[in-house]
Amino acid sequence: GSLRRAASINAEYMGSMKGFVVHDVLTMGPLKTGLDFACATNEPGRTFQAAKFDGILGLGWPTISVDGIVPVMQQLNNAGELDQPVFAFYLNNNDNTPGELSIGGVDTDKMKGEVSYVPVVSDTYWTVNLGSMTVNGQSITTVHNAIVDSGTSLIVGPKREVKNLAKLAGATEVAAGQYSVDCSQTLPDMQVSIGSGSNKFDFTITGEALKIKICVAVVICQCLFGVAGMDLPEPLWILGDVMMREYYTIFDFGSNRV
Repeated sequence: GSLRRAASINAEYMGSMKGFVVHDVLTMGPLKTGLDFACATNEPGRTFQAAKFDGILGLGWPTISVDGIVPVMQQLNNAGELDQPVFAFYLNNNDNTPGELSIGGVDTDKMKGEVSYVPVVSDTYWTVNLGSMTVNGQSITTVHNAIVDSGTSLIVGPKREVKNLAKLAGATEVAAGQYSVDCSQTLPDMQVSIGSGSNKFDFTITGEALKIKICVAVVICQCLFGVAGMDLPEPLWILGDVMMREYYTIFDFGSNRV
């Protein structure tokens, strides 16, 4: 690799880091491209201390890339390495069934039914129009934008709205914006509508999917509520892995849709 220039890298909601930018060749299976990326020299806060990963491969849009660095997926596409300008995630709840990230195409064996695309309304994060979000027929948000984000474990919304949702679900706050539920209780389903007009997708996140079971020594288990409260610089919901485990998710950066 070769040293290129110094840069300060900051991220809004997953911690921060400082470091410098280098150039090297990235290889993932048969895919290969030269690209710039950041090397961390300082990681303040607890985010990276607790993390069980060594780095971050950002999947957002070039407009929010620090220092104008071309993100990995766009760089692979520019280099002619991808059959299609897409990537897709298959996640599930079974520890014995591996998840899958497809790059440059989709895995039709991992999906059921027809694909429903909704347009991206902001080329920053993967932002879509949030038409409605209801529980038991009751609206739980006044927010109109949502981000589809594989890097967020839970569904995340404004603290006040999540607090009201937690009451409806019978969840108990255990830390700021975080809730637990009894593993045996039945949680209400969440009905979500994203997109608009002919490009609308209505889907359900079941109450069972909103329970995240964490077990110690197999028999001692507790359940987290799969929705957390966090106030971001602009009001929005994040549809993270809790949603993506229920639906095969395709990120199409060639046609600005998800």
